[in-house]
Amino acid sequence: LEDEPVIITVAEPPLFDALGLALTKIDGETGKSQEQGTGTLAGAQFTIKYYTGYYTNKDLPEIPSRTWVIETKYYCSLSDEFKIAGDDLYIDNGRAVLPLGTITIEETKAPQGYTLEGSYFHIPGSEEKITGIYVTNIKMNG
Repeated sequence: LEDEPVIITVAEPPLFDALGLALTKIDGETGKSQEQGTGTLAGAQFTIKYYTGYYTNKDLPEIPSRTWVIETKYYCSLSDEFKIAGDDLYIDNGRAVLPLGTITIEETKAPQGYTLEGSYFHIPGSEEKITGIYVTNIKMNG
């Protein structure tokens, strides 16, 4: 029986980012979450794509594991409150979470009085302005 295969089933919970995702819409000219003139920062839409595995913007698979569209009310998060389209969220203890892997975020609809032209992502604590699609990996600390 030494040559017989042995099957062992191991179950462990998937790892995820318990902090989830939150976005705040800001005015590109002022850098503040306060609109100008007749514009509004509410109503911006962001498409978020999740990919199982770690990728960069150069090697993303064509088809994501899940896709969501969320809409701002000046800010938004990856939750049913802000989700207007897409797949089911990953949920742990009643809260939306992101499994380890890769996500992309793209502003796909500008709010009233604004355009997508010149839009960028700004990560707090960084001076970098990321244009186009923002790509990040969700990894385990330690």
